[in-house]
Amino acid sequence: MDFAAGRLRYNTIERVDVPVANLPPELDGLRIAQLSDIHIGDYMPPREIARAVDMANELQPDISFVTGDFVSSEGDPLDVCITELSRLRAPLGVWDAMAITKFMREWKTMPNGSFAKRACGC
Repeated sequence: MDFAAGRLRYNTIERVDVPVANLPPELDGLRIAQLSDIHIGDYMPPREIARAVDMANELQPDISFVTGDFVSSEGDPLDVCITELSRLRAPLGVWDAMAITKFMREWKTMPNGSFAKRACGC
């Protein structure tokens, strides 16, 4: 079993309340989902990304974030990763903050623009 697939084989999701000083009352109870450092390829096959997206969507977050690297090596299937991540749903949006890596050139030349455009259907 590869490392990343193994780390996704769990049966529970832990819900955590994070106290924030001076939080505006209208943000109390905001549900946030975050997926980070996907690294599609040998360590994270597409089926595991699909599973992580399904799990995040089942939480019915108000807003979702995708952070960190999407790929590990040149030639990893970035388009497949973005297609899977584009299934994330949240009423306040799905936001990405891809890490700065040597793969940015591949990201910039993707057909259809950025993940954000594909996620929101813009």
